[in-house]
Amino acid sequence: MKLPNEIKTTGFTLIEPLVAILIVGILATIGFQTLGPSQIRARDANRKNDLRQIQNALRLYYNDRGKYPDNDASDFSIKGCADGNSKCAWGSAWAIGTTVYMQILPDDPTPARDYRYARTSLDGYTLDACLENKNDKSGITAGNWCPSALMFEVKQ
Repeated sequence: MKLPNEIKTTGFTLIEPLVAILIVGILATIGFQTLGPSQIRARDANRKNDLRQIQNALRLYYNDRGKYPDNDASDFSIKGCADGNSKCAWGSAWAIGTTVYMQILPDDPTPARDYRYARTSLDGYTLDACLENKNDKSGITAGNWCPSALMFEVKQ
């Protein structure tokens, strides 16, 4: 039998939700610290794959024209679009007339950073990407253009 003065309490105290929020915060922090390096490695793998795809397209260009395209000295982009002498924009199509070398010329996954292309001779070029992972064994020392001072390079 209940007495009228008895009050039944239900619900949470203030401490319980604070503890739950603290635990979720700790788990989120651990997760972000674990995810960061894997995202860096994934972006670097994407860069290497992009350079290999561009390398294949450069070979197609060479087969058609007997030389590799010029590069724009100001930003190291490929000059081989539209009429064959226009600058190609990273992230847009690479085509001359009806000949399409790449539907989309890949762009670096990091905003405000591009790949670097330089023709070294009619039969040679270098194509570089700045790496983020400073422990990447396939990287070589880069100049001051790369914040990590490490780059991946393909060349012909």
